[in-house]
Parts: sequence; C-alpha cells; structure tokens
Amino acid sequence: MRLLVLGLLVLLGGCSGCRRDEQLSKKELEERARQRQEDLVVDELVSVPPDIGAKILHVKGGHWVETQQQYKSNREDLQVMATGTILVGDEEVMLPATNFVNSYARRTSLPKGQAKLVELRFFFPFLGEEQVEESLVVVRKRPTFRTELLHWPLMTPVQSSPSLKPVNELKEHEFLLYAMGPEAASYDFLTALDAVYWRGDELLAGERTRSYFVVKVKPTDNKYRFPRSMLSLTPVAVILWDDVAPAELSSDQQRAILDWVHWGGQLIVSGPSSWSRLQGSFLSPYLPVRAAESTNLATDDFAQISQTWKVTDLARHPAEAPIEVTGPPMAGLRFTLSESGEWLPGSGQMVAEAPVGRGRIVVTAFPLRDPRVFQWHYFSNFFSTGILRRHARTMQHDRETASFIQVWTAPFTGREKDPRLHSNVRLLSRDLPLIRLRDREAISSRMNDGDPSITSGRGGATELPPSLLAQSIRTAVERQRQSSTLPTVDGSRQETAPRRRGEDITHIAEQSTRPEFRSTSREGLNLPPVDAPGGEAMQWGGRGAAWNDFSGLSQEALQALRAAAGVELPSRQTMIRLLIGYLIVLVPINWLVFRVLGRLEWAWIAAPVLAGMGVVVVMKVARLDIGFARRTTEVSVLEMHGGYPRGHLTQYVALYTSLSTNYVIDFPENDAVALPLSDLSRSLRRAGSEQRRLRTTYGRAAGVRLEPLTVYSNSTELLHAEQIVEFTGALQLGRRAGAPAAGSAVKNSTTLDLYGAAILERDASDQLRMAWIGDLPAGATIDLQLEPLDIGKLWRRWAADPITQPDAPPPEALAGAETDALWIGGVLRALVHKTPLMPGQAKLFAYTNERFSKLEIAPREDQYDGRCLVVVHLTPAKLPPVRPDAAILSRPTNEEVNEDQTERLRADRELREEANSRLNTAPDSIDNSNR
Repeated sequence: MRLLVLGLLVLLGGCSGCRRDEQLSKKELEERARQRQEDLVVDELVSVPPDIGAKILHVKGGHWVETQQQYKSNREDLQVMATGTILVGDEEVMLPATNFVNSYARRTSLPKGQAKLVELRFFFPFLGEEQVEESLVVVRKRPTFRTELLHWPLMTPVQSSPSLKPVNELKEHEFLLYAMGPEAASYDFLTALDAVYWRGDELLAGERTRSYFVVKVKPTDNKYRFPRSMLSLTPVAVILWDDVAPAELSSDQQRAILDWVHWGGQLIVSGPSSWSRLQGSFLSPYLPVRAAESTNLATDDFAQISQTWKVTDLARHPAEAPIEVTGPPMAGLRFTLSESGEWLPGSGQMVAEAPVGRGRIVVTAFPLRDPRVFQWHYFSNFFSTGILRRHARTMQHDRETASFIQVWTAPFTGREKDPRLHSNVRLLSRDLPLIRLRDREAISSRMNDGDPSITSGRGGATELPPSLLAQSIRTAVERQRQSSTLPTVDGSRQETAPRRRGEDITHIAEQSTRPEFRSTSREGLNLPPVDAPGGEAMQWGGRGAAWNDFSGLSQEALQALRAAAGVELPSRQTMIRLLIGYLIVLVPINWLVFRVLGRLEWAWIAAPVLAGMGVVVVMKVARLDIGFARRTTEVSVLEMHGGYPRGHLTQYVALYTSLSTNYVIDFPENDAVALPLSDLSRSLRRAGSEQRRLRTTYGRAAGVRLEPLTVYSNSTELLHAEQIVEFTGALQLGRRAGAPAAGSAVKNSTTLDLYGAAILERDASDQLRMAWIGDLPAGATIDLQLEPLDIGKLWRRWAADPITQPDAPPPEALAGAETDALWIGGVLRALVHKTPLMPGQAKLFAYTNERFSKLEIAPREDQYDGRCLVVVHLTPAKLPPVRPDAAILSRPTNEEVNEDQTERLRADRELREEANSRLNTAPDSIDNSNR
C-alpha cells in the first residue's frame, strides 16, 4: 500500500516537476556555457617565432609553418587531442593534384591551472586566385586555420566552438626576415626600408613590391620560440642576429639554423655586442672572423662605405651626406679574418663575409640598429646590394602619375615579383628546373619569330601551352577550384585558361631535356654567366624552395617509378585468349602428342607441367609477380654540402598492394615531413572518387604518424617525403698530406658506399674539368685525376651500367644487372643536365644502394626496390661583384619631377644595359679582387 501511494505521488507531481527541470536545464545550459568558457582559456593561434606584440599567423604557399596555441584549464586536468585544419570559406583545403584532405593533430595533457603551448606543423598549399566573370577583379576568400580541442579518447569537443584564425598570407615573391635579439623592437625601421618594402606608386591600385615580411623576435623567459627544423625555415630568406645568446636556442634550433644557412639562408650578425656571445658557439667554425678588438668608430671609418654606396639621388633635394658619427662614440670592432672569411668589397674592412654552402654569414663591425647608420639616406642601397648582395635596382619614372617606381636593373627589369630574386634558399628536389634557361631562351626566340604555339606571359616570362606541362599543377587545381594560376617553367605565373594556339610543341621539351651528349665541354650543362649578379638564381625553377611535386627532378623520379613499379594487368580479352590457348594445349594437343607416341597415360603427367608453363606465360604477359602482396619502390635524392655531415633527403615512394591496405607512415618529428605525391594523370582518372582524409599526428613516441594512406587492391599510391639525415662524417674535397699542391682528393667520411661517382668542376677562371671516380666506399680517400671536361666521355662511363644509362634500357638488360633492376639514369641525367654550376664550384654525382632513411612504412613490404642518387656541392661558388643600385629616391615627393635628374637616369640606364649585354662588369661594380 505504501508503495502504491508513493507511486501515485510521483505520478501526480511528475509533469510540473518536468517543467521545472526543463526551465532549470535551460538556465543550467547557459551557466554551463559560461563556466566552460571560463574553465578553458584559449589563446590565438600564432606562427613560430611570434612577432613582438602581435599575434600574427603568417604563412606562405608551398611551405610548412610551425604554429603554437596556448591553452589553460582552470577546472580540471584534461587529456586532449588538439586538431587543426585549413579552410577556404567553409571548405577544407585539399592537397594539390590529389583527392586527400590532411588534418594535423597532437595528443597532450592540460594540468589544471597551468598554461600550455601546443605545437602543430601545417603544410599550406598554393591556393591561387579566382577571377570574377566579366570582371577584372581578382578575389578569393581569405584562408583560415581551424583548431579545436577534443577529449581523449572519447574525441568529443572540449570547446563550445572551434577557434578560427585568419592568416597573413605572403605572396610568391615575399619571404620572411627575422630580426632576432633582446632589442629586436629597435629593428622596426626595416619595415619601412625600401630594400624591404619597395618604393612604388602609392596612388594607383597596384600593390607595391615587398621583398620581406619582417618578424621581430625576442626571447621569452630566456628562450626563443623558434622553428626546430630547416624544413620549416624555407620561407625565411634572412635572419638578422643581434646580441642573441646561443644558449637561449635549443640544440634542434641551432642545427636548424646551420642547415638553413647551408641551403642558402643569409645570416647577418650585427656587431659589436654579438661577437663575445658567439665565441665557442655552434656558429664559431663558420664565422668569417676569427678575432676582433673593441674600438670606437668615427666618421672616417665609414668613408669607403659612404663613397661606394652613394649613387644618383632623384629627390628634389638630394641627400649627399656620408655616414656621420656625431654625439656619443659608436662602439665597434677591428676584425681579423678567418681562413674562409673575406671583406665585403667597398666596405673598408667594416663588413666580413664567408660563404657557407650556398648561403652566407655576414658580420658587421658596427651596430646596424644605430640611428646614425640606418638613417643614412643611402643605407637601403647598402643593405640591399651590400649586406644582402642582391641585384641592383633603379628608379623608373611614371609620367602619368609623375612618380618614381623602383625596379630591378637590366636584365631583370620587369621581374620584380620573381621569387628567385628575393631569396637564395634552394632545395635541389624542389627547385631543379623543368627545362634549362638556355632552352627557355630558344623557345622565347621561336616566340619572337612568330611561332603561334608559344605565348608571352606577364613580366616577359615565357609561357608554354598545356601540352608541355602535362604534369603541371594547374589542371588539378582547376578541378578542385582552388587556384587559377600555375608555375611556368621559369617560376613565373600562368593563367589557368591560357590561350591555346597552334601546334603541340611537346617535342620541343623532350628535345631540350634529352640533349645530345656530344664531346664538348659545355654541352648539356647549366652554366650561368660568370659576372651576372642574379644570373645563377634565374637558372633554377620553382618558387624559392617551395614544396614542389612538379619540379624537373620530381617528374624524372615519377617516370622512373612508373617504369619500375607500374603494374600492367592483362585485359579481359587477353585473359580469354590465354585461357583458350591453355585449354587447347592441355586437352587436344596434349592428347594428340602422346597418342602419336603411343604413351597416352603420360598425358596425365604432362598436365601439371603445362599448368606451370601457363603460369610463367601469364606472369610474362601481366608483368605481375603474384608471389607477393605488397611492394615498395623508391627513388630518392640526397643533397649534401662539402664538409657538412647533414643532408637533405627527398624520397619518392610507390606503394603497391595486391590487397587493399591501410598504410601508416612514421617519421621523426623535427626533421621530416611527408605527403601523398601529386600526380595529375592519376588524379584525373579518379576525378569522380570521393574525398579521402589523412591525419598527421605529432607527439608520438616514435615521432610523427601519417595515416591512413589507403592503397586499394592491385593499385599504387605515391608518397613524397623529405627529411634531414645526419652522418658521422661528411664528403669533402682536399689534399692528402704531403701531396703536391696541384693534386686533390675526395674523402668519403659518411657511412655510405657510393657507386658511379664523378666530379664536375668549374674553376674560378671558368675552366671546366671532370674526374671519374667510379666506386667510392665509405671511409675511403680517392686521389682525383682531373682532366678537361668531355661530357660525351662522362656519359659513356655512366651508360656502361644499365642502371645509370641516360635512356631507359629494355627490361632484359636490367634483369641481367648485378643489383636489383631499378633504373635511375633519367634522374641522374636531369641532375647533371640542370643543376647550375658556377665558377668556383665542384659537384659530385653518385648513387648508393643503401637504405638509411628514418621513414618507416607499416605494414612492411614483401619486396623492396630502391636506390638513392647523391649530389654533393663540394665547394661553394665564387661570389659575383657587388653592384650598388643605379639610383635611389631618398625623399618621396609629389613635387614636379626634376627633368635633369630624369635625363641622367635615362643615360645611366642605357650605359648599364649596353654593358650588361656584353656581359662585362658594369661601371659601378666593385671587383672582388681587393679582398
């Protein structure tokens, strides 16, 4: 009875109780939302290193960016997964020329009450622009980074809504300049310097040229938030180092800086306060100075700098004053050069420089942030052409707006937005050109002669019809509707809907990339002019070390993978014919043969033998070894610099499986990256397939994991991976102890056994020589027999081995090779044919069969076929002459243009163009002979 009464009471009060609970739940939801916002404090996503006083996320198309976001849990300890994706509008960005969308994640913990920085590394692809129909307006939705926290392992949201962060997207010709030091804020003047942000017409809608986006970096709690891998420093062109304590950088960050310098970065050390901190540091062996004495600098100490970089000033009232040291004394240094150091020409022994790989380290005897220096009216000229050694600029007069615009001097006028002239960072696998500059010039000549098959692009660039760039990124990005431009062979941009005129000229490209190797010293080599500043930069393709699946090297590697890993299954008709033929042989012919022999019972014994023969025939027709389920084929390229034990390894991997498999890719966190390889032809075949998702997960015990890379039955997926590998020693050029001065030798201190090794050298006097080495075992030192270059003789050496012969050999030739049958001759041909060779440089080309990559693929393959080409830049190039700007505009003015100055500028420009056309030293150049 009691139970019945209690039940009735519950039923009677149930409805009103529910209504009260419903009202309370709404309030609770609002209160919980407010508490949740207070319980979890989420800061903005920023790029690493963060700029002083600004929470900016700066990204550059085709480069990796390291980011940090700070979280703080005020209520409880949390186990979370931080995830990030890139959006344009409401759509996630796909990887170019694939049907993959990649997200990035890191599992971590948030202790109660403690702020924690969560790091993610993103790949930001080229997005391009979209042009509105029947309009000249070019618009694109601004990309955003979306990040959120998920409970681990439930993967339910911790935040009420994801965080969205718009980006500061650098253009193709814009790179990063880091100003590092405790007083980094004092380098704010760089943002207005016309060497950084060029003078242009501010009255027109057209944007001005900006070479660098300046990021001012100072330590936090005696530590620098700085990228830990060179692979995240590729968008950085310059690092300005001022009083940085090396101990405030981790060992990973220090190695990243050294790697970056070797691959073309420019490290500018501002004296004098930096000198004492650098003694005994990781930079000491590479500095151009071995000793220095403190001194006070006076006006006379800057006399040569003032004279060298004082040029025509087109301002109404020209500023002709030199650098003057007034007021308190300026602290400075007196340098003693190191063995590799040289004086910057025209600097009066106030600036020392040393080549490091393809980069430079520059040390000044004076503080660059002293106002008496950077407020000098010619400082921008000195900074651009002296400190950074860039090509000279001049001013062009625009009569319509009565203003001056800053441009490169001849022969690069019109290429102000060419990324190759703003950054010296190069990675061989990303920047090897599709065709050489000399071949581009031949095509340009045909264009000038009226060939209708070639069109002229913006900025005087040569554009080719789509047939020449069949593997270009354009079509894939058009299909994804993410971009409207593509790279041409010379690195400029081409419209997504180019004019299609005239005949297909694919054969021109084939001829240009497959030269006739005649017995001549220069045929088939990429030899930039000796004294042309910027000339070497224009010999490269790409966009300044941007991730590039369509470089000359990538395309050759892709062809080698197709030849080696391509699986050709027989057609249905072929299978029917094989089956009918097998049955005919097995039944009537088998019976007839043994009937004639009078041994009909032997027909049963012959049946298994015939079945085995049938299997062999099917294998031959299908070119498919049915004895394995998974196969990995890899073509890789290792790029190193002489005397430096670390190298940049690029891997192109083909994963084949006979049964559908979800692959997992593991690699180190700091010095490796991996993505599916863009392959336009395969993307078009699967254009109707659904979007596939990948996740790059950081913070694992083994490093980074990319998964799931699904490979369907009897198909192949392609992977592009890059990493920095370190050896116990290096490859270097030198002399044996007691050897004659003219003798030289190469020493292999790595753990790699090299084969087919040869050295090409272009000495300072522009003479070409070669040395054939052949086998170069690990730990060996080989004396070189240098002789005048005969490229035909060299290629006959390589052609003796089917693996390295320049044209693909027939399968039976490779089957008889001593090693596995992966042909790499096409990739070797591209490396030798297209890698620029400057005066003073010596390069080694070889290959190895060893597998030394840190990248691991699971499940493991049943068969592996791989080979690595090795390119070593044994000696750095000779630095070209310094050429100051032809003219400056020290004071912007809207006053009437001074016609006398304009006439002087025109005459000066004509003289320079004439001198450049003869490849002679310009009148205002500074010879390096005074070093």
